[in-house]
Amino acid sequence: MKLYKLAPVGALLLLTVSLSGCNKLRARDELNKGVAAFKSSQFQTAIDHFQKAVEYDDSLLAAKLYLATAYSQLFVPGGKSEDNVKAGKKAIEEYEKVLAVDSQNVTAIGSIAAIYYNLQDFDKAKVYQRKRMELQPNDPEPHYWVGVIDWAVCYPKQMQVRKDLKLAMPDKNGDLPPLPEGARKQLAELPHVDRDRIADALLEMQRDPYRGDIIPLKGEPFAWRRRVGNYRIMYLLIPERSYIL
Repeated sequence: MKLYKLAPVGALLLLTVSLSGCNKLRARDELNKGVAAFKSSQFQTAIDHFQKAVEYDDSLLAAKLYLATAYSQLFVPGGKSEDNVKAGKKAIEEYEKVLAVDSQNVTAIGSIAAIYYNLQDFDKAKVYQRKRMELQPNDPEPHYWVGVIDWAVCYPKQMQVRKDLKLAMPDKNGDLPPLPEGARKQLAELPHVDRDRIADALLEMQRDPYRGDIIPLKGEPFAWRRRVGNYRIMYLLIPERSYIL
């Protein structure tokens, strides 16, 4: 009696193994079709094949990586349209699925960093470049990109400050005049997020010194204080001479 009860179980096991093997073959076939479409720049077709490959075999890491890369090809760096931003975020989402399986996949990490950079989400871009630095300490590329990110954050604001202070014109040697020492020293000591907020406040004060969280200081006819987060900007406002000191 026991033999008759075990026989259907054995047949079920054979059927399960057979179906699993067939699904892996189907996954490989879809992967190959996707790669062919990808190489022909037919990215949406490639995405369809890679998605099927993952459905057939969720353990096929190459299909997941190709899927994320195909989505990234639909993203246009610097494009600000809603559809383009969605494409970039979708690519990041698929790369994160790769990292869920292989947390040290430098291709996925570097790709996420690049997309965040092109979305101008510089803080997250730097986080992923630093992950690359940890995994590949001798690779100069992530170090270079951290420098590029810092430059992308600082340069536009610095040039705007220079423009407002009339210090944006280079001299005969092509060099820009230095910013005032006191301003450079104070800003350099602050975290870059706070520096950005203070720089934005200073630019706004050039246009309208009465905006923001400001109060006049008692006993000082021209003295004011503006609150910027945990910091305070003390300044003298002389309206009849159009001075802010």
